[in-house]
Amino acid sequence: QDFKTMTEKLENNQYTSVEAFLDDAQLVFDNCRRYNPEGSVYVKNANKLE
Repeated sequence: QDFKTMTEKLENNQYTSVEAFLDDAQLVFDNCRRYNPEGSVYVKNANKLE
């Protein structure tokens, strides 16, 4: 999941609830931490956004 996919889902009214949107956002943050080094700008920004 990424923000581009989330934007497309929003534009196409594919989210059935706020919870579904928040679940996808959480997945983006979790994946960021999983696939980027701790302390990287990506992880730092994910932590700020979350």
